[in-house]
Parts: sequence; C-alpha cells; structure tokens
Amino acid sequence: MSQQNSLKPLIAICGNNQAEAVALVLKVLPGVCDRFDVQFLGSHAEAELRTGTLSRCAVFFEQDSVGYRRLGGLSKSCRRVRFPLLEFNLLWPFNCINPYNRPESPRFPFGRFPNGNSFIIGCIERGLSTEEILALDLSGEWHASWPNLNALFMSESARLSLQDSRCTVALGSYILKHFRKQRLFTAVQNPTNVLLSALILRLLHAALGSDCNISSSDVDMTLKNFGTRDLFGALSVPIHPKVAEHFDLVWYSPHDTYNIFDVQALTYERYVQQMVESARKHVARSA
Repeated sequence: MSQQNSLKPLIAICGNNQAEAVALVLKVLPGVCDRFDVQFLGSHAEAELRTGTLSRCAVFFEQDSVGYRRLGGLSKSCRRVRFPLLEFNLLWPFNCINPYNRPESPRFPFGRFPNGNSFIIGCIERGLSTEEILALDLSGEWHASWPNLNALFMSESARLSLQDSRCTVALGSYILKHFRKQRLFTAVQNPTNVLLSALILRLLHAALGSDCNISSSDVDMTLKNFGTRDLFGALSVPIHPKVAEHFDLVWYSPHDTYNIFDVQALTYERYVQQMVESARKHVARSA
C-alpha cells in the first residue's frame, strides 16, 4: 500500500458476496475512492481487528447475516452501519437446494442448476417424464397443492420488515414497493444492479450524512462501467408465468431468457427441460 493511500481513512465491509460487490463498486466510485480506502473483509473481521488493520476504520459496513454485534476493537468515532442480506423468496415459491446438481468442470464448477425447484424434483422422484412435467408445470393454472401466493406475500413481507428493524439501512419496504415495476432480483439471492445501486446510495448517506455528495446517477454510471450485464447476472432463475401474472410484474415477458453462467440463455420451457434432463443424467450415473 502506498504512503498516500495509508493516510486515508478506511471503509471496511463485512458480509457475503453481495458485500464484496458493494466493496468492488466503492473502490472505483468517484467521491469515495478518492477519500477512502475500501476493504472487503468477508467473515474475517475479528482477525483483522486483532492485527490492528481496522485501527483507522472510519466506516464499518456489516451485513445482517454475518452478525458482528460484539466487535469492540473499532474506534469510538467509527460509524457502524448494518445492512440487509438481499434476498427475495416471493418470485420463486418452489426454490430449494437442487439435490441433483453436481460440478461439471470446467464450464460449470458449481453445477449447472444450483437452484432447485421442489415441484420439478418431486415429479422426477415420482418418475414422470419430461413431457409430463412440462404439461403439469405449464398447464395454465396454479394447482391447489402449490404454495399459496397470497400467504407467501404476507410471510415475505413480515420477514423483510423484521430484517429492516435490525438494520441501519432498510430495504424491505423498497423491495415490496418496487418489485412489480422493476426487476430487482434474477434469483432468490441475486440482486440486479438496480437494487445494488439503491443499497449503495443508502449506505453512503447513512455513513457520511451531509458529507455525502454522491447521486444515484453516479452509482449507476459506475455500475455500468463494469459491463452491460448486472454484477450478479451470470445466473438467473426463471419465474413461473402464473407467479408473474399473480403479482402483475410489468417488466416480465414470457419470452424472457435466463442465463446459465455465460454459456446459455434459455426460455422458461427450455430451462425446465434442461434441468430435468440434467437431473436424469445424475440419477442414471448414480444407479
């Protein structure tokens, strides 16, 4: 680290890969990178405190899911800001861990379909064919045995409200207000740049107050400089047409395609077909 940089106060960020994305943006965001060093600590904040790395920490951003509530090594002048885990279950009521997902080197080191679908998995376990699964899934009705979407909305609203109550920066009400008109997630824990921008701007205002002269357009422009795709755009999970209809998602189109790690962009039907075929291959190899 240069002598010039060593004199800058530090913004430290702790959390998961969403926090890492925030750090990535702040490191190059004009108005921040010229005033602060920015460091992503992941889950190693306690170790960094023991080594004195955070002695010049002016701002400590911590994600709600990490839980550094008892850190005592920060200076009294350090501004500590808690922010939420960006997660939205409402649009993917069948989301679950995919038991058939396996690494496929080198193109899919984390597997092709890490996000499972409990309805599809159940159909595979019952021995239904791909054609039968698609017929049931795309029958044009929301079956009585499927999750109650109104009840799910209520439970998700309550969860987001509770999370907001624990955080300095709250985004639950923003998500619930805007998710119908703007695409805020491409998967349960994959926020779009629209939502990342809203989070980053709120973090900076919470930390810097009247000293923050950064606008939403500044953040948006910095995000665009990373490329045409969203930072979490490598993997997206299809939204069931009936879910889109129920929640009146104005940005949704039945012709939308969904990314699988830069290799393919599939329509909803093709995504389901390939997910089922991938699962069947795993079953066959395990037999």
